[in-house]
Parts: sequence; C-alpha cells; structure tokens
Amino acid sequence: MSRRLKGERVRLAFVGQARWAQQLANGTVAQGLDAHVVSAEPPWNLLRLTSLRSLMGSDVVIRVGFRPGAKTTRGRLFDALLGVLSRGSLRVMYWIGTDVQRLVAEVEGGAASQRTRAMRRTHWHLAGSSRLKSELAAVGVDARLVDFPSFVSMPVGRLPDMPSRFTALTYIPDFRSRFYGGDVILELARARPDIDFVVMGGDGTWAGDAPTNVQFVGWVSDPAPLYSHSSCVLRLPEHDSVGATAAEALLYGRPLLYTESLPYAKLVDRELTSVLAALDDLHRAHSKGELYPNVNASNWARQEFDPETRFARLANVLREMA
Repeated sequence: MSRRLKGERVRLAFVGQARWAQQLANGTVAQGLDAHVVSAEPPWNLLRLTSLRSLMGSDVVIRVGFRPGAKTTRGRLFDALLGVLSRGSLRVMYWIGTDVQRLVAEVEGGAASQRTRAMRRTHWHLAGSSRLKSELAAVGVDARLVDFPSFVSMPVGRLPDMPSRFTALTYIPDFRSRFYGGDVILELARARPDIDFVVMGGDGTWAGDAPTNVQFVGWVSDPAPLYSHSSCVLRLPEHDSVGATAAEALLYGRPLLYTESLPYAKLVDRELTSVLAALDDLHRAHSKGELYPNVNASNWARQEFDPETRFARLANVLREMA
C-alpha cells in the first residue's frame, strides 16, 4: 500500500488534533523516522503548499483524534480533502480518547454501521489504550494496541515530601470544564473549605462563582512544582484513555482519585459522595501524618509510561506497516 522503495526511510505525516499530532511527530523523529505535522485546524489548511507536499510525499498518513466519517461540516471537509491528498499512502487512524466515545455513541444510536465498514476498508487502526481497543472492538473496529506515548513530567531523585497543607491538584481546560468534572471540583471545594484545590490547564473562565480555596494556574509547561506541592491528584473526566495527569500523579507518588481503573489509583465515579469519601480518607491520613509518597506506584509508572519505550513501540509498528 506504500510507495516506499526498499531501503528508503519511512516518511510519515501526522494530521489531526494539533497538540497530539505535534507530540507524536516529535517522538517518532527521535526514533529515527522522517515525520512531519500537517495542520488541519481548520481543514482547508490541508490545501496549503507545504501541506500538499507533505501529504503527497508521505508513505504513511496518521490521523490523530479526527475520526473518519464525522457528520460535521469540518469533518466532511477533512475527510474529502485527506482522501484525495493521501491517495497512494498507507492510512492509519490513531484512536486516542473522545474520538472513540463519539464513534460508540453514533453506533449505539444506529447511525454508523456503514461508516465502520468503510473504515475497515480504508484505514489501519491503532488504539491508544486497552480500554479504547475494547470499545472499538465492540463496534466492529479491530485496532492494534499501541499505548499512547506522552512526554510526561518525571521526578528527579527522591520523591518530594507531602506538603504541610492538604492540597488537591486537578486538570480542567476551560473549553471542556464539564467533561473534566469542573462542576464536581467546585462542589468539593465548597464542601471542604479546609482543603486547597489547584486547577491546571485553564484560567477558570467557566467558574465565575468559584470559592476562595480554588486556585486556577492556567496552562503549565512544567508541572513538577505543582505535583511536588500536592497531597493528591483528582482526574474526573467523563471518558478517558490514560491521561498524562494520571500518569504524572503516580510518577510523583501522589494518591490518584480517578474515574478509570488503573493500578495504584482509587477508582471513583463522578458523584460528589464517591469522590468526597475518598478525599476525606486521604485528608484524615494526612492530618495524622500517615500520608506518604507511594514509591511502588512511582516505580511502576516509570516503567509503564516511559516515553522512549512507548515512542519506540509506535515507531516500530509504523515501520512494519510501511
């Protein structure tokens, strides 16, 4: 399916959600592959000369997060342009999270059986986590598991001690506050004014009535100080693969309250009572001086989420495909 001649380097084009496409390109370049990012936000950027050259000169085109067959105007335009410009290249769909949630909703609503059959004909599929692989299989998409690689923040040396004041850290981007449990965080803060809540990822434009024990720190390029000064981490999305916030919480040995099942994490749902009970348990342990960094969790996470290992795996899979 590829135009690459034996002995030539694999030429990759990552196209889709800009942040993740760039991250994947950077990581695979470090693994010796010729990788580029093609801007698709908005989709007509695909018609720029640099985009045309990159797409038409690539052996493998990897869609990141922009699922085939989306019914929006943007989705239809993206499909049409990419279908023409990537003709002759191997097409890969890398499923990373919300894209799977939306596909499953469409299939359950009876709207996507024809679409999933088309995807099986036109794309190879990679799943960014075992959960996503299972969800895709349930709707007829056979995806190869390639755990999504991220450049996560790693602690250096000894794990930082717990802070003197109990502090809960979370991640909530402004444009998806409800999806990430923003309303739950505000309820928790009102119920527990003696706990500090630190929110990274956004400025809190959605939370006009936030209590004074909630601090918004915006987008943070180096989150290490935030993890070092936190007592626990809350990750409460509606649906998730395995977010970088969850991985980093364990890497720093912090207790993790999570809406997904993950080793060393406390599984909670998005109801206030569930999260509050788990949070109170940690707060009591902290008050007694019995809350410590979890070295075992950190050691496990160092192996599980090692970026170089994950990027090497992705690069090897793409080489095999090409």
